[in-house]
Amino acid sequence: MSALAGVALAAAPFVLVWALLALAGHAQRRRAAALARQIELTDAIHARLGAAVAPVVRRRLGGRWQVRIPVPFERPALVESVARIAREVMVSRDGRAAEAWELVLSPRAPVLAAGGRAPSWT
Repeated sequence: MSALAGVALAAAPFVLVWALLALAGHAQRRRAAALARQIELTDAIHARLGAAVAPVVRRRLGGRWQVRIPVPFERPALVESVARIAREVMVSRDGRAAEAWELVLSPRAPVLAAGGRAPSWT
């Protein structure tokens, strides 16, 4: 019995290091997946609307995707287009969501032009 305990005690640091490396790899894969989704969504929005908004995509603790986009609520047509594009990107081709996701639209801070004035397109 003491030999088995000695082997377990000697192996414990290696098992701990392996577990920490596995956890780090999992976290890195989650970040890479979120970054890939964010790039895909940003490219889709920029291809259709130009550089109108900058979405942030992340995976929540429960596994749900969260898409957070600051939008100018004073431009409802733009907000509607952004929401439609986000749905197209986050939902699979057959019309069902591949995974659970939520869209969070927040007010965007006004962009000031040179000289501290609001641009004419707002």
